Amino acid sequence: PRRRRRPPDHLRSARVLLVRARSIGLGMFDLDELRAILPGRRWFGPATRTIDSFELFDYVTLTEGAHTLALCLVKVAAEGGEPELFHLPLARRPDGTFGDITESPNALAPLAAACMAHRRIEGERGAFFFRGRAWPENAASHARPLGLEQSNTSVIFDDAVILKLFRRVAVGHNPDVEVSRWFAESNFEGAPKYVADVSYDSDTLGHVDVAVAHHFAVGARDAWNELVQKLSTWVETATADSGGAGTPGLDAFVDSLALLTAELHDILGRNTDDPDFAPEPLHADRVNALAVDVREHLRVTTTEYGIAAPSIEAWLQSLDASDTPAWGDAIRVHGDYHLGQLLVTGEGLRVVDFEGEPSRSLAVRRSKHSPLKDVAGMMRSLSYAVGFALRQTTDPTNTLRAERDALLSEWESRARLRFVNGYRERMRQAPIRIPSRETFDRLLALYEIEKVLYEVEYEARFRPSWLDVPVGGIRRLEDRLAQGE
Repeated sequence: PRRRRRPPDHLRSARVLLVRARSIGLGMFDLDELRAILPGRRWFGPATRTIDSFELFDYVTLTEGAHTLALCLVKVAAEGGEPELFHLPLARRPDGTFGDITESPNALAPLAAACMAHRRIEGERGAFFFRGRAWPENAASHARPLGLEQSNTSVIFDDAVILKLFRRVAVGHNPDVEVSRWFAESNFEGAPKYVADVSYDSDTLGHVDVAVAHHFAVGARDAWNELVQKLSTWVETATADSGGAGTPGLDAFVDSLALLTAELHDILGRNTDDPDFAPEPLHADRVNALAVDVREHLRVTTTEYGIAAPSIEAWLQSLDASDTPAWGDAIRVHGDYHLGQLLVTGEGLRVVDFEGEPSRSLAVRRSKHSPLKDVAGMMRSLSYAVGFALRQTTDPTNTLRAERDALLSEWESRARLRFVNGYRERMRQAPIRIPSRETFDRLLALYEIEKVLYEVEYEARFRPSWLDVPVGGIRRLEDRLAQGE
C-alpha cells in the first residue's frame, strides 16, 4: 500500500481529515480539451502561443451535492521554453465532461466545504490541503466571477468571501497566502481578513499554493478611482489664487494613506523568530548594488527612448551608500504598492493583493526590502493620479489646462510632503529602524528613479499615449535633485 504522506508543518496543528481521491484514469479527462483551455488566457499567454508538451501532473475531485469540482496541476512547455506549472480548477458538466471553472463557478461549493472541514485529499503523486479559518457557513451557495480580466481568477461567494484561484503557480510559498496568515496572527485591521487557503504538497514536487480566500468588502471602491475623482472635482473649480484651499477631503485621504502604509510596515516589521519575516539590516552594499542596477536601467532608457536625465545620472554616479552607516531595516513589503491595490471601505482604507508580479520568481517576490520601496510606489501612483485627473477635466482651453496642470503639480508636491511627514511620524512607533530624514530622502529618490524608469519602459511598449506621465515624473525628479532636495 502507498505510504500516507505527513502534512506540512504549517498544517499539522489543524484538524485534518484524510479523504482518498480517485486514481487517475484515462477516461476522467480529455487531455486535448484541458489543453485547449490554455491559449488566449491572460494567465497563460496569447492564443498563438505554441504548446510543445502538456502533462496532467496530479488532480483531485471533490463533490458537494450536485457539484463536482476537479483541481488539476498541469505541466506545460511552450515556445521552446522550460515546463511551467499551472492550476486548472474544473467544473463537471451535466454530460460528464469538465470545463474551466469560469463556466460554472457554483461548482466551487465543494472547495468551500473542504476548507470548513480542514480536509486533506490525496491525489496520485501528492495531496491537496484545505485550510479554513473563518469561512462563513452560509457563504458557499452562490458564486460569481469578479468580472475583471486578471492574471488569476477571483470568485465572490454570496457577497461574503472572495476566493482567488492562482493559475500560473510555482513551487514554494505564495506571498499572498503567507502574508495573509501573518496578518491574521497579528490582528492587522488594514487588510481584508484571511478566510482560507488551498495548497498542494508532494515528495517529488514540494509545496504549491493554489488558492486563498478573504472576507469580501461589499460596496468597496478602489482608491485609484476615489482619488482621481476627488482631484478632478477639485481642480475644475479651483483657481490659481485659491492655491491649496478647498482640499480638506484630499488632505484627509493623504493622511489616511500615510497612516495605513505605516501601519502596514509596522506589522510586517514586527520582531519574530520566523526567518521569512524577521527584519534584517539594510547594508550599504545592497543600496550600492541597487544604484548600479538603476544606473544601467537609466542608460538603456536614455538610449532606447531618447529621454535625457543628466541630473539623475549625475546623482546616481555620486551616490555612495558606504558613506552612510544607517540605511534602516529591510522587511517584507507589498512590492507592488499603488492606489489600485487599496480599497475604500466603510471602515477605512484596506490594502489587498500581496502576490506580487506572477511573472517574477517566488524568491524575488518574497525578498525583503526597505519599506521605502512601497513608499516610492505610492509616490509614483499619486503622480499618475494627477496626470489622469488632468486628462479628465472637461474640455479646457490651453490656458486653462496650463493653470490646472500647475494647480495639480502644486497639490502633488504638498501631498508628497504631507504623506512623508505623516508616515515618518507613525513609524516612530514601529519596531524597525527608519533612516534619518536626509538618508530617507536619498533612498526614497533611488527607489522612485527605479520605479519611474520601469514606467517609461511599460508605457512605451503597451500604452504610448501615457508616456508623458512617467516622463513628467523624470522631469520633476530632475528638478528636485538639481535643487539638492
